[in-house]
Amino acid sequence: MCAAVLLLCGPASLPADVRKAEGDSVFYRMYLSAKEKGNMEEAMKSASIFLESMDTSFVSQDASSLAVELSEYFEDCFKFSKALQWRLFARKYQQDSDVRVRAENEYRLAKLYYRTGQYDKAFEYGTSAQELFSETGDRASLLRCVNLLGAVYYVCKDFDNSNRCFRRFAQGAEEINDSSLLIIALNNIAVYTNTVSDSAKTRSLISRCIDLCKGMNDTTWLCKMYINISASYVNGGNFSKAKESLSMAAPFLSDIEEFGQYYHYLGVIDYLEENKSSAIDNLIAAVSYYEQGEFPERQQSCLELLQELYASEGDFKDAYDALHRYYEISRDDRRGDAVIDLFRARGELMEQSRREEQMAREKDRAVSLAVGISLVVLIGAVGFIVFKRREYDISRREQELASRNEIAEFKRMSQFKQDMLVEETIGNLSKLGTETEDGGMKAELARICNVLRETKDRDEWKEMKAFVPKFNSDFYKNLIQEFPSLTINERRLCVFLNMNLTTKEISDITRQSVQSINTARGRLRKKLGITGDTVSIQEFLSKFN
Repeated sequence: MCAAVLLLCGPASLPADVRKAEGDSVFYRMYLSAKEKGNMEEAMKSASIFLESMDTSFVSQDASSLAVELSEYFEDCFKFSKALQWRLFARKYQQDSDVRVRAENEYRLAKLYYRTGQYDKAFEYGTSAQELFSETGDRASLLRCVNLLGAVYYVCKDFDNSNRCFRRFAQGAEEINDSSLLIIALNNIAVYTNTVSDSAKTRSLISRCIDLCKGMNDTTWLCKMYINISASYVNGGNFSKAKESLSMAAPFLSDIEEFGQYYHYLGVIDYLEENKSSAIDNLIAAVSYYEQGEFPERQQSCLELLQELYASEGDFKDAYDALHRYYEISRDDRRGDAVIDLFRARGELMEQSRREEQMAREKDRAVSLAVGISLVVLIGAVGFIVFKRREYDISRREQELASRNEIAEFKRMSQFKQDMLVEETIGNLSKLGTETEDGGMKAELARICNVLRETKDRDEWKEMKAFVPKFNSDFYKNLIQEFPSLTINERRLCVFLNMNLTTKEISDITRQSVQSINTARGRLRKKLGITGDTVSIQEFLSKFN
């Protein structure tokens, strides 16, 4: 996202309106005192209490400015929900009529709605900011809005419009010769390119960003670029290059998000290289940083890997704890509704534009008034009926999907507990077999252990068979004959990749995060013996068709 300059503004003395509430003024003076001493955490705490206890009839422009300062503070701390709360407070009582100030506030709100996952609101406020910046003639700020809308389209899986916005943003940045904006634009195009599995082009774009950062001596963006290119190397299976990129980023790490990503990616690399102890340590460190802000999806990605690592080490208590924490994280998943709201907002804006054009034409062509109104009403009625029908169908499908997701999550928890019980039983029986001197008893215990393992594998096979019918194909038989050691999940991933499904599509089918799918792809490349970037995993698998 485009990083705007933060305007930290706070009143130097107690405003006249505030003095009317003497009880509140105590906290205001505490805020001033703490801020003067450089204790911003205590200052913001006092400011929050002051504003929350204030009589709204006395709220002034000074109080609104203080709310803006609170919002910027919490945004810097990556606590986006609180930042959004105070930005909305400031907007409600703001009296400034300057178009530029209002445009900046709308843009900041759009960013915060984006960071909190409310993409319908992000689109609404981003569009509003775009219109206001158009009035000011501030092209750089206008381009920031285009970039933000591109990010919203990307999250809502409208990749065509997302790509269009990112390329428009890059073209504009080049035209106004703004290197900072160009870095952001190229990075976002790289993210889009990575989605369509073009890792070579992704790294080429990020490498260009790195050169620009070095030329500007901008270590902040340079750090982010090194982290991003390391992720691309991980997805391509080049772990040495990924580690090298992370080591270059290490000296420039400056906030909890960057530290979290740094340890997160180190943990993923260790996991793929089967350095389990180191992977666990790095993932725990990543979670500790992510917990300090609002990064729920990234926390879940780390916890998912930790659960698998603990289970593979036989530490089922910690494995269960990681899985429990995974499901405890609040996942206010609004993305399905966001897609509907996004296009509803677009439709409303288009309808508003048509009405304004109609009113302008009416001044010059009064004769066409009746025909024009009838046409608009007819189009609106048909559009409303079509929209309502589509909205009903989407709502019904979302309800069905939500029910299936709940069942899938319950089955996953149940299967995990069953697997732990089976593994524990096999372990106990194996231990008993080594301790007994009776040869017949040893043989019987070994037979029981084999039956338990075969039953577990057979149950997993039945689940997989029911899910994807293409597992009986010649491709699948040829693949298993060549690589019999592939796990159930790895075999399933091979089938999906051979079907030319993208990472996003596989994520939607399996209900796993994109990060998890990319991690699994990296591990699979290593297991299949694919090295370098010259051959894609799809090309390698195609020879088994």
